[in-house]
Amino acid sequence: GSGIGAGANSNPEINRIFGQLLTWMQEKKKDVFLAITSNNISKLEPTLYRDGRISERFFLGFIKNEEELRSILDVHIKIRLKDKVDEVVKPLDYKLIMKKIDRMVARYRGEEYAGYSGANIEALVEKVLEKRYFDNQKDLETRDFLYMLNFVRPQHGLLIKEMLEKAFEIEALDA
Repeated sequence: GSGIGAGANSNPEINRIFGQLLTWMQEKKKDVFLAITSNNISKLEPTLYRDGRISERFFLGFIKNEEELRSILDVHIKIRLKDKVDEVVKPLDYKLIMKKIDRMVARYRGEEYAGYSGANIEALVEKVLEKRYFDNQKDLETRDFLYMLNFVRPQHGLLIKEMLEKAFEIEALDA
């Protein structure tokens, strides 16, 4: 397999390092906060996340509402525009942007799972700012985000279904 785990990799050095990590996670004496991230949790070996090694599991799923959208959009806009946010970004209609997101997801009715993640919203912000630059546009408005959503597809498909099922299986908290 291509997952991460003692038996999953044909590289003996990676297997040795993974084994040492698992042993350390199980036997550590001091309180340690260890964060592990994965783009595809369905490929992780169960030995990595069994009780006693990991205290909490979180799954960052799809954006569910206007407040989550606002938080993620605002962070990525501020990261890229820094102190120019107030002079460049006109008040955004997050409700309207969320409605467009819902319409884009609805196009994937045949898929059991589809949605926009924080990474999709980050890509949206990047595309909006690229278009602004190439069009020599001064301001950013709601319509810019609505237009560029046509070019940022939601995540969908069997892989998403597998990851959501795995998150449920390992009792990950939806964050």
